[in-house]
Amino acid sequence: MSKLIRARLLLPKIIVLALISSIWLSVEAQRPPPDIVKDTTTGNIKNPNFLQRINQNLILKLEDNPSTGYSWIIFNEAAVNEKKVIEFTNVDFESSNSGMLGAPGKIIYTIKGLKSGIQGVQFLQMQQWNLQSILTNGRIDPIKAQQQGITYNLKTYYFQVY
Repeated sequence: MSKLIRARLLLPKIIVLALISSIWLSVEAQRPPPDIVKDTTTGNIKNPNFLQRINQNLILKLEDNPSTGYSWIIFNEAAVNEKKVIEFTNVDFESSNSGMLGAPGKIIYTIKGLKSGIQGVQFLQMQQWNLQSILTNGRIDPIKAQQQGITYNLKTYYFQVY
């Protein structure tokens, strides 16, 4: 087969690959790179956990078992409401399919992106009646918690809205 015929057969394939590559690059270019976030709790630099667009709803599910007295709250809710980058539009509970009373499930947060920016959210799971006894200046004091035998789970997630 001559070089000219081989070149003519390869040309449509090369054109298709070039088009696919340019489409993929344009889609990727529309997505902003995740910002670097400094976690003020640990001082570590990290990327956001979730990327979402303005007016996009995001669903976050956390393992939960409220029958034990342990439940999730948004620990820094005042800061979230003040910054207004995201908004919690719904909180729901999804029980497991076991059919047993008091069975574990998931708490489901629906989070809407309101404006561009980054918002850290601290989710706290504990027996809520113990909260005040382990706070010092509005922050959880792990030494107080340990001295009182109080267990808790604190998770921080970062949401970047663009």
